[in-house]
Amino acid sequence: MHRVVFALLSSAVLAAAGSTSRAEIGVADIVNPNSFLRGGGPTMFRGFRFSIDTQIAVTALGFFDYRGNGLDAPTPTILINLDSQTLLAQLTLPAGSDAELESASVIGIPGSNHGFRFGSLDQPAGLAPGQYAVASFVGGVNPNPGDILLGGAQQATFGPHITNQGGWSMLRNSASDLGAPFPIGVISGYRGDFGPNFRYVVPSPATGVPLAAMTMVLIGRRGRKPSRTPGALN
Repeated sequence: MHRVVFALLSSAVLAAAGSTSRAEIGVADIVNPNSFLRGGGPTMFRGFRFSIDTQIAVTALGFFDYRGNGLDAPTPTILINLDSQTLLAQLTLPAGSDAELESASVIGIPGSNHGFRFGSLDQPAGLAPGQYAVASFVGGVNPNPGDILLGGAQQATFGPHITNQGGWSMLRNSASDLGAPFPIGVISGYRGDFGPNFRYVVPSPATGVPLAAMTMVLIGRRGRKPSRTPGALN
């Protein structure tokens, strides 16, 4: 009997998955950033804080690849729920060009072929409306970086249902130092460091399928078990 129920649920959720919007990215089309940072300086997580006005499922985390020629160093990247002070997702993007590249428009910096390298999460993270931060571990890693954070942009385009709340940072001694509390505030007057990024989907409200069920099927469709757990970067 339970197999029949699961089959019916799976059919409903797969139908919902087919009716979700296409995969979106958190930030794109960055214009005239005025600061560039990756290596050297204090060790910290830097990125941006954002809010959402509907449920979404984050399926991947990423980092900006200057000129699209591969990341210069492994890049730990995290997603945090600032309201509940919870680490939701984490992964380390590998150095080089193994991670998938999605092209991005960045006006005001040299070169071309810029984009974001994305790594898929083993378990999609379901986000309810609220306040979140996405950030990558920078500083003290590579004093002559090939990849950069794009700070102080005059403007940037954010995905549907995403509202930028400003720059966000968290001083930590190492990339594995991920215990709460997490800073609530933002870097005053700073739009954000647009190196870290994320991909997400928005379940269609017409389906009536809960986000938790959508997430369960997204996991099953990946065909692999989760291997990344809070507090242990791979």
